[in-house]
Formats: sequence, C-alpha cells, structure tokens
Amino acid sequence: MASVGLSSTNLSRNDPTGYTGGFSSKAVLGNDALVSVGLSRAFEYNDVRITPYARLSYQYVGQNSYDEGSGAAALNIARFSGSAVRGVIGVAAGSLNKDPLKDEYTYRASIAVGADTSALSNPTLNTTLGGYSSSVTTASAGSAFVQVGLYGTVKIADNAYAYAGVSGEARSGQTLYGGSVGLRLAF
Repeated sequence: MASVGLSSTNLSRNDPTGYTGGFSSKAVLGNDALVSVGLSRAFEYNDVRITPYARLSYQYVGQNSYDEGSGAAALNIARFSGSAVRGVIGVAAGSLNKDPLKDEYTYRASIAVGADTSALSNPTLNTTLGGYSSSVTTASAGSAFVQVGLYGTVKIADNAYAYAGVSGEARSGQTLYGGSVGLRLAF
C-alpha cells in the first residue's frame, strides 16, 4: 500500500500590538507520503478464523516555513521535515462468516503490539515571535504501544445490517481511541 498527499493551510491573525492592523493570510504548504507492507495468514480453528499478522510502515511529513515578516509581534515558524517507521505484530480472531448481508452476525477482535521511531510522534518546531526564539515540542509519548479493536455486525433485514466497532491505541503519555456505529442499506 502506498499513498501521497498534499496539504495547504491558510493562516491569518490580528497583530496584538495594533501597529500593523494584523497579518495577512498566508498559505502554508505541506506534503506527506506513506508506504506500508504487511504479511498475514488466516487459520480456521473450530468456528473461528485466527489471523496472525505483521506490518511495517514508513511515513514522511513535510511542511513549509511560515513567515510573518519582522514586525514587533511577527510569528515565524521554521520548516518541518520528518519521517518515521512503524512496526506492528498482532493477531485477529473473528467469525468464519464475513458477509453481513448473508450471515446473521459477524465479529472480529484484534490485539497487537508495535513500536514507532520518535521523529513524528515527538516532533519539535523552531519558532520566533517578536524577535524571541524558542522551540515548540509536543508532549512526550513512548515509542512502544498496544492496539486493540472489536467490531461486529447484526443482520436486521435481507438488505440491511447494523454495525459497531471500537478501537484504541495506548502508549506511555498517550491514548488514542475511536468508534463507529451505524446502519447500512443495500439496494
């Protein structure tokens, strides 16, 4: 799997000193790239499909600098460029039935462990505000993590099913989680 992205953010703000009437809107351009390879092999045991997997990903993120000039309250942010590698090893277990429109229910649970290199999880940006230089650093997060997920569907009609899922990732100094719930109709 591979992806490439481009981004543009327009920034503007008032000059708190009131001298210039504010800073004009400026575009900050960026780009990113992701390459990921994975390996998995499913095994059936009784009424459960067990799938061990491994995945290795490389990500690059770049953002141009931002410069408001040399005014008394001008903000300048240095260019950022960083890359990281992520490795994940895990196992998923789920129902043999996979089609939510044919089967009464489907389910899948997964757990994985992994590690990131720290360039993107703990970046630092150099800034200057009103002539004073400093660094902006994210909160420190550990490189090793655990991921968990639980997903399921229930057929409610010949052409409809309900679905729900929750997932999370935890590491020292950071916890990410999400979920989804909904109804899908097929015509």
